[in-house]
Amino acid sequence: MYGQVLDVLARHGFHCIRFTSDADLLEALASNLSTVVLAARSEIAAGSIRSWRACRERALPVIILSPAVGGESTVRVLDEGADDVVALAMGHDEFAARLNAVLRAYQADIPRHSISLAGFEFDVELKMAADRGRIVELTPAEFSLAWLLFSCPGTFLSRDALSMAVCGRAGDIASRTLEQHIYKLRRKLKLLPDRGVQIRMASGRGYILEIVEPFVQEARERGA
Repeated sequence: MYGQVLDVLARHGFHCIRFTSDADLLEALASNLSTVVLAARSEIAAGSIRSWRACRERALPVIILSPAVGGESTVRVLDEGADDVVALAMGHDEFAARLNAVLRAYQADIPRHSISLAGFEFDVELKMAADRGRIVELTPAEFSLAWLLFSCPGTFLSRDALSMAVCGRAGDIASRTLEQHIYKLRRKLKLLPDRGVQIRMASGRGYILEIVEPFVQEARERGA
């Protein structure tokens, strides 16, 4: 599949790089080296698309390649945040035209350098975190985890997606390391219900950053 996609895009002036691991992809995204992500539908785990976007400052178009378009799997990846789902059997010119259309839609996006939510502030350039004006010292891994969670409040992020974004790998060892980072982040930022923000484990498979009253309306307005 990769060879076919590479040939089509090369003929239309695109330069492609293949990433064989999520760790390599996340590193490239963090360095703003990639313009758009093309991913096979079978490789998309819950929360992957949001974790890719949270790793970089500039907006990130995501297009999913699929043997066929339609049905529950297509709905799922679109709900996850994909911009388009393209059938591999689609004509080459149409494929390139769809890609260009998605890229045009992103030209006006403003790079994201900071997050402000429920009294918390995060600055990606300074790697600075603050709670109601109080600077909170976070390690690089803790900051990456906080940035990812606060980028998409109320969204389920799988253990694997978080582990790849924070630890650069998945698996049992990375999962245990992730749990340690979650514990320390909760303690340092005091992420508890009475603070208005908490990290909740979801079905033992991942985590959700929850905004509780009175900050729910603020979060909704910022997401509008």
